[in-house]
Amino acid sequence: MNDKKVYSIILILTILLSSITSQAFSQSIRFQSKPADFLIGGQLTFDIYKPYFSLYLNLKRYDRPTIIKSGDEAYIYSDLIRRLYAPRFVLFQTTFYQFSALSSYLEKDHPKIFNRFNTYFDINIIRSIGSGFEEPYSFSLFMGNIVLLGYDSKNNNDSKPMKQAGSALAGFLMSSGNHQICDNIYLDDRWYQYEFMLVGDLREKNFRRISWNFRFGFKHHSNKLFRNVFLFSVERNHSTWEKTGFSFIKNSVFKYKSYVPASFSDNPPVFVYHHFSFGKKIPIKFLKRKIFLVLAGGIRWERIYRYNRFINKFDLKPSGNFIWLIQPNIEF
Repeated sequence: MNDKKVYSIILILTILLSSITSQAFSQSIRFQSKPADFLIGGQLTFDIYKPYFSLYLNLKRYDRPTIIKSGDEAYIYSDLIRRLYAPRFVLFQTTFYQFSALSSYLEKDHPKIFNRFNTYFDINIIRSIGSGFEEPYSFSLFMGNIVLLGYDSKNNNDSKPMKQAGSALAGFLMSSGNHQICDNIYLDDRWYQYEFMLVGDLREKNFRRISWNFRFGFKHHSNKLFRNVFLFSVERNHSTWEKTGFSFIKNSVFKYKSYVPASFSDNPPVFVYHHFSFGKKIPIKFLKRKIFLVLAGGIRWERIYRYNRFINKFDLKPSGNFIWLIQPNIEF
């Protein structure tokens, strides 16, 4: 067995084992308190692709959280949109994209190690897994509303006490960092991103799990290799143990993200970035426990300044870049 196959197998097994470990030992750790009757809370989430820590504060004293009764997804989304005004919560979050950081770090600073993971058809396993994030880390400040999602335990009977099944955010987000990844090479770049967002996670026991992340905003760069852009992003993740057959809506994970330049005076052309990925979830039982095998992949196309690996410099003119994405996972 040649070196390419050996390194590819080792990396894939490492990813699968990391996913199992993070899921088995509680995917999220949450806390909540009420000092001086101001609600404060936080969450530490272990994710194989983007772990994060968040801390939030209710700006109104004695304010009780709003509860939305879970049901049709469209109703939840429309209710959240109506709450974009009059923010009551402030949330700080830091996120780390470890595979993107590792991929760009190895290719830039340790190319010999990086190239050992090259496989057939010019696919590098590390880059395929880490692709999809444009920075190694980010810091975010959110102002808006946090609502709880609840459900009735039996046939939507209003006389039954409602049980919490998740939470959702609706509001304005400002993010920043001082590094950006271009053609898998990390660069110094003080960037700022401003967004309107709808984010949520719904977990109804023995029925379904849904998470979503909808965003629209603007991103400003200080590094001239990057253009200021408008951004659009849609992410949705659905899980259920009900029989669904083949469905694009149920037991699936979907992500689409694009950047559109804020000005059209020079290259690159109108659309400089597209990311599309889709995955199906296969429900199985493993050691008497229900799990989902996630088979996900996709494509990423961008028009950027390509990095010349022979002279270790970026080209003078932008060009297209096409990447296949391979992103398997395991969900408990």
